[in-house]
Amino acid sequence: MIAVGVFLILLGVADVFFTVLHYDAFGFLSSRLYSSLFGSVRLLVNWMPHQVRALGLSLPAPLMVPFTITVWILLVLVGYALIYYAYMNEQTFYFSNPGSEPSLGEALYVSGTAISTAGFGDITPTRGIYQALAVSEALIGFGILTLAVTYVVGVLVLQRLGVLVPFSSYKQT
Repeated sequence: MIAVGVFLILLGVADVFFTVLHYDAFGFLSSRLYSSLFGSVRLLVNWMPHQVRALGLSLPAPLMVPFTITVWILLVLVGYALIYYAYMNEQTFYFSNPGSEPSLGEALYVSGTAISTAGFGDITPTRGIYQALAVSEALIGFGILTLAVTYVVGVLVLQRLGVLVPFSSYKQT
């Protein structure tokens, strides 16, 4: 379970790097997500009238950025949750709510509060390694958010410079 968690974290972080910071600007996962999203939309709108089909086919590009960011965050969140869950018990985590007990749902909750830096404090790690993991997850979550904003701004700047042309500028024939 820990190996799967580490793999998911590395997969998400590596794709963020290759999508946002690499000179090709297209990660191995995000490129497949885009192709899948576009292919799915194309199948859905294929039978629709031309005007509706054109609108439908214009949606995957702007939806791709939030979709990719969501996948990155989910990969890291689930990866950390699997690591937490592997050794989650009353000695490694403090449960302030008497009804709480170690479970995958609680591990996902801890991971979600750590990656969002909300940290409610009702379930907290008590051992050094898990405290360090929670801090590293918060930093990675903050980094993903920062790089995602950079990515969006970069796309908008490229559009303003004329490198990317918005769909609305195409003339329909």
